[in-house]
Amino acid sequence: MANDRKRKRLPEEARPAPALGAVEEGIPRRSTKHKEHTRLSKKDSKSRKLRHQRGSTAQLDQVNLRESFSSNWKVSDGVVTTTAHGCVITACTLSPTDPSTLYVSTSQSIVQHWNWTSGQKLGRWRLSGQLHGLAVGTQHGTEGPVDVVYTREERNDFWRISIHKLISGAKSSQTESRTVFQSKQLLTAFKIAAGGKAIVAAAGKRLIVGQSPLGVAQSLRDTKYRWQEHRMPDWIVTLDIRGPSSVDHQLGSKADSGFSSSRGLSLDVVVGDNKGVVFVFHDIINRLTDDPKRDAGPSNPTLTPRQLHWHREGVRCVAWSLDGNYILSGGTEMVLVLWQLDTNKKQFLPHLSASIEDVVVSPSGAAYGMRLSDNSAIVLTTAELKPKTYIAGIQALAGLSNLPSGPSVHTVNDERVDTRLADYKVLCPPCAIDPMKPHRLLLAVSSGQNGSASLDSSGSPYLQTFDYHLGHHISRQALARTNATNLSIGPEQHKITEPMVQFLAISENGRWLASVDEWYPPLHSLRYLALEEPDLIEAQHSRREVFLKFWSWNDDTAQWELVTRVNGPHDSSQGKGGTGRVLDLCADPRGREFSSVGEDGVVRIWTARSRLRDNRVVRGADAKALLIWACKHSVSLDCISEHSNLFDPRVGKAMDGNAHLAYSADGSVLAAIFQSSAPGPRGLVHFLDAAGGKICQYRTGLHSGKLSGLGFIERYLVTLSDWLCVWDTVQDSLCYTLKLECMGLSSPERSSLTYLALDQDHNRFAVALPVIGPHQPEPDTQPRRVLDQVCSRVIIFEPTTARPVYSSSTLPAVTSLLPMAGTAAFLTLDLAAEVRVVSPRAEFGLLRISPDATEPTATDLALAERDDPPPRIKYIADTEALQSIRAGASSLADTEMPVIRSEQLREIFDAGPSHSMPPVEELFQQVIGLLKPLTGRS
Repeated sequence: MANDRKRKRLPEEARPAPALGAVEEGIPRRSTKHKEHTRLSKKDSKSRKLRHQRGSTAQLDQVNLRESFSSNWKVSDGVVTTTAHGCVITACTLSPTDPSTLYVSTSQSIVQHWNWTSGQKLGRWRLSGQLHGLAVGTQHGTEGPVDVVYTREERNDFWRISIHKLISGAKSSQTESRTVFQSKQLLTAFKIAAGGKAIVAAAGKRLIVGQSPLGVAQSLRDTKYRWQEHRMPDWIVTLDIRGPSSVDHQLGSKADSGFSSSRGLSLDVVVGDNKGVVFVFHDIINRLTDDPKRDAGPSNPTLTPRQLHWHREGVRCVAWSLDGNYILSGGTEMVLVLWQLDTNKKQFLPHLSASIEDVVVSPSGAAYGMRLSDNSAIVLTTAELKPKTYIAGIQALAGLSNLPSGPSVHTVNDERVDTRLADYKVLCPPCAIDPMKPHRLLLAVSSGQNGSASLDSSGSPYLQTFDYHLGHHISRQALARTNATNLSIGPEQHKITEPMVQFLAISENGRWLASVDEWYPPLHSLRYLALEEPDLIEAQHSRREVFLKFWSWNDDTAQWELVTRVNGPHDSSQGKGGTGRVLDLCADPRGREFSSVGEDGVVRIWTARSRLRDNRVVRGADAKALLIWACKHSVSLDCISEHSNLFDPRVGKAMDGNAHLAYSADGSVLAAIFQSSAPGPRGLVHFLDAAGGKICQYRTGLHSGKLSGLGFIERYLVTLSDWLCVWDTVQDSLCYTLKLECMGLSSPERSSLTYLALDQDHNRFAVALPVIGPHQPEPDTQPRRVLDQVCSRVIIFEPTTARPVYSSSTLPAVTSLLPMAGTAAFLTLDLAAEVRVVSPRAEFGLLRISPDATEPTATDLALAERDDPPPRIKYIADTEALQSIRAGASSLADTEMPVIRSEQLREIFDAGPSHSMPPVEELFQQVIGLLKPLTGRS
């Protein structure tokens, strides 16, 4: 390390980047000479540039959440939250100089500074790279210590560590930025110590340590780091450091004397790799500096770390305890491991609800914080490892992520899920709203939420109840068997998959819940049959397990209790025995029955009856008769023949069987549509007598292409396929049909993300259509990136007119669409696992698409044209109502006081959560509309 001028020219990827100048809203690049060099291996300059889609090493203080930002913060049960506009939070960390402030980085290359106690935004800066990590150090100035922001970013095909002195307000011109390290290889993690005097980063198999003895200089251009590295045997996933804290460093405290060395900064590092090994380095900086073989190359053969091995798969997170006697680690085993370094003993906290993504220790050392992969966080006491706080959000699969990740080593033979866009139905969970508690959302979720990890797991055995009005997690329970308390690895080292809940239906009175779950045996377990691939897949489908379960709500335990389980409710369409798939499930609006349709083309109506034993009614502890569910009627739709096999052995793939059921408003009629490969009438719909279990009549020509939705709204039947059709059942006539054009998506891909929801209270229905933006790659070339660009257009109609009532675009794409009981709004769940409310405006202030001169024809109205300009929106206000109110205001005051029912006001002001409420002016127009009839009488 003697003379930098005598060193050889470094590889391009290891060269220090030029300094950067910055302003508050941008950082223009300028060219300067850089004297500080990095001594790294030339071999790594040939390393392949990694392009992955999610990171696996974000720490708990660098939360990977999808939120949106506004100046309104909400505090509920001690939890402070904020919401934003479609960006991804990539990292966040507290300020070391003022813990009441918070720095947040987003996927839009923006760093924001907030006072999280008051909700005040203190600053906002746009940087030039894509941000993936954030840390805050200190700089000693004339006015005391100030914050210096360190970022891990990707820019111009390089991964960089940069320092930013971010200043807002009148002194924003003094903002500075400087890149201190860059590499072509992915930086998976980085940490700073002693206020920025030391930086530890991981790039592939390289552990990189940088030291600046003088810390951050007054001018960032004068800040220099000396870089050294140690090569690890495998890919580094996560790391943590233990050294002088930035707070003690900035205050000149002597509390860190135990960490300091007379030779230099003493720093301990713990590293977790992708093969499950934990490495412990003590005093790594001084040992690297004192190594006599440091000139032989960048690798350090004499620096032998301590190795700890228990994890079967990659280590997701590691952390030092406050006193340095323990190391905490977590991974996919759903177990928190505490390593006692002095005694070599281990302590375990098993049976967590999901994989551990991050773990941190509180500043006082009295609590551990964990972030789990199911979008939840737990705070534990360090003494007893008992939970103090549990916070959870929507736990549905999140199909979007812009974060990179390194390679993973699969110690088991996973059965991969096809990631084509048409197969992303796995990201669309079955959902339902509790009719008795309309603010509660029920949805089937898996044990993990993260993007790529979730796609590799095919199970969703849990039922989550979430209060979307308050944003609170209510409960979670298993609807099928899970691996939470069992090993997820079989004797042959294959992953044991969990069943997937395919359908949910809840009765109108909220007392009964029906669910359908299915499970396929893994292909490796059938290899003994020595069959060809198509025959092997056919054997897998013949051995699948399908269960129809009926659950009863228990008020005492506040849980759903299993009452009846039906094994194989439908037969296979292959005619060779085995269990057939259930293609749809719906509940009778009268609350008495459920109906299902399977791939055998049979509709079964299920009803509850008293449980008998020796011809006597069995009663429970409360002397009430116990009920079981049984099939009341079986109705064949006569659309299955020898040509309608839903499995094609020629290609070894199950064909997409498709069926839908819908009850009329009074529950007397059940409409059924079954689509198969059998020849038959085009657009056939069967109408069944629900009481008698017989087919009353049928109609053809009511749908074309793969069906996505079916439902009754008053006397109208609505079908959603490649066309939107509304049929008047009383007049026996077609009201209108609309061609749905989704440019850039094929029909199967479109149907996977197309939804229909019906609002019986307000006689409206909503349609969600997926749309790909212009100039995007083809869906079959980069499926996941295309999925990231898919958005949805939610359009609200009335059954009597083809003119949309309201239209709104959402990004990312909608995965579930439900009506909100008691309001005119619709609830959406999107690919980012976020709940949004889509609500049309009030009757006297309605956002409508500007009408044309003539009513559109059935084939002229295209709802989702990619190349068309956005529809013109016009705000239509009822000025006549305003004038009549003003004219009759005095007489109204003299004669009688207006009387408005509380239900009318509740419908206006309780249309949804506070963040989705319409503007104040619009609410005022709605209240005026309530007063209009009163002024007419006066």
